Amino acid sequence: MAVSISLGSGAGTAAAAPTLTYDVYWSQTNKSAIYYLYANGAYAGFVEWHADPVGSTPGDALRARDSAAEGWGVEATISTITIGYSRTATTRGMPSPYTTPWNTGNLEEGTKLRLTGCLVKGSEEVCTAGHHVYA
Repeated sequence: MAVSISLGSGAGTAAAAPTLTYDVYWSQTNKSAIYYLYANGAYAGFVEWHADPVGSTPGDALRARDSAAEGWGVEATISTITIGYSRTATTRGMPSPYTTPWNTGNLEEGTKLRLTGCLVKGSEEVCTAGHHVYA
């Protein structure tokens, strides 16, 4: 299932921030997701969460990819309020194109998390609303 959403707000200088749109693709019975991010309509990269291992892809794994050299990096975050946990994968400071290594660590099976994807530049960020995924 794919969901396409458009967001145009962010922290920092609003005039400089791109309009963020994204498509969400779900897998593993809606436990895992990948967001394809677009800055002003142009493909910028993706954020990806995998709950369970698939082939060489580890489980409880997060990564980000910056595919465009437009000056904005890509950052992925999973978090939960119930256990006060968060994990981030970011391309900040890396030249594009760049894909982060998988950021992994075992979480209790079924833990409800919120996945967000952001375009980041210095202290500015424009982020997705976030969707629930699971460990």
